[in-house]
Amino acid sequence: MKLRPSSYLILAISFVMMIAGCSGGSSPNPPDPPAISVAFSPQAPTSVDTGSTASLTAIVSNDSANGGVKWSVTCGSGQCGSFSVASTASGAATKFTAPGSAPNPATVTVTATSVTDSTKSASATISIAAPSGPISVTLNAPPSSVVASATTSLTATVANDNANAGVTWTISCGSAQCGSFSPVSTPSGTATTYTAPAAPPTPPTVTVTATSVTDSTKSASASITVTAPPPVLADANYVFHVAGQDGNNNYYLAGAFTVQNGVITNGEQDLSDGGQFASDPISASGSSLYRPM
Repeated sequence: MKLRPSSYLILAISFVMMIAGCSGGSSPNPPDPPAISVAFSPQAPTSVDTGSTASLTAIVSNDSANGGVKWSVTCGSGQCGSFSVASTASGAATKFTAPGSAPNPATVTVTATSVTDSTKSASATISIAAPSGPISVTLNAPPSSVVASATTSLTATVANDNANAGVTWTISCGSAQCGSFSPVSTPSGTATTYTAPAAPPTPPTVTVTATSVTDSTKSASASITVTAPPPVLADANYVFHVAGQDGNNNYYLAGAFTVQNGVITNGEQDLSDGGQFASDPISASGSSLYRPM
């Protein structure tokens, strides 16, 4: 049968619609979710003394299940150490206790493995060694005094602490308000800011103490005297008068000045000395209280 030209047109339109329908029914594949990753934060210590402990924390990224990590340790000997908690949430710490004697070789590998995806993990190699000496804490040149409400920096150094755990800061005095620290824990050699109380305690001394986090029996202390702030004149107008004798016989000094926000804003003083007269302005920058004549 011979098709008419209009039939060819209908067939062409139908073919185009079929192609459009097929292409419109498909959709691109959704992008793959970001891969899970595990990292130590902060970094694990490079060395730990035999029998001592170190805090370990792992962060798991892109884990929608929030499965956290499992902790494991390997070494070349039978005793490699242990964890206080074998599984932790992302960002939560576990405490690693080193073996009582160094393995052979003297290193262990600690690993945090994602619970959600066991193919993702982070590992760190830690050297295990006999203690080089007892931990000691030293305060670095603490001030002997500080004005009430003022601040000062305090720094403590911890020696022989392979865990690098730093110190915690405490303070004591004879009153309820002894001051505060920011922050209350610092790494070895890092300063904290001490803010003195608003008024001197009774007696007017405080004792600041830096205590090793790794060994709380090791600490260093210093006594600091808290002094009252210097007096500040209230906002007002003030007058003064002084009289006496010098090489020119009798002299008289009188003046007036204005204080605003603890600062002299203006004023004047007049001097009469042995029949001679002088006048000086008074300001925050000072003035010559006596002009030779």
